[in-house]
Amino acid sequence: MENDLNINILNYTPHEITIFLENDEIVIPSDGVATIFHNEIIQNSIFIDGKCVQITKRNFGRIVGLPKSKKNTLFIVSSIVRKNSHRCDLISPSNFVHNKDGKIIGCKNFVR
Repeated sequence: MENDLNINILNYTPHEITIFLENDEIVIPSDGVATIFHNEIIQNSIFIDGKCVQITKRNFGRIVGLPKSKKNTLFIVSSIVRKNSHRCDLISPSNFVHNKDGKIIGCKNFVR
């Protein structure tokens, strides 16, 4: 895909994505949800204030809910899905925008 090409963007996160531009906003509704199977293996335990807290290692597996690649289309997914896929058509929100209470309300761009 070329840098300034108009392409389709499909959002496979569970919520709409608001992109804050310099003088505008774009809202992309959710088109579905891509998730990844994982399991956790207990590595060891530590004690905090006399209470046992487990430390685990997370192993990721198969991605589900993500359509096959389409020409001129990028898919917005969580960073965990993107990082555990070999696909080059996945992007994730980056440079988050927060409201006054610190809640994420959108992003300024995407990362590949």
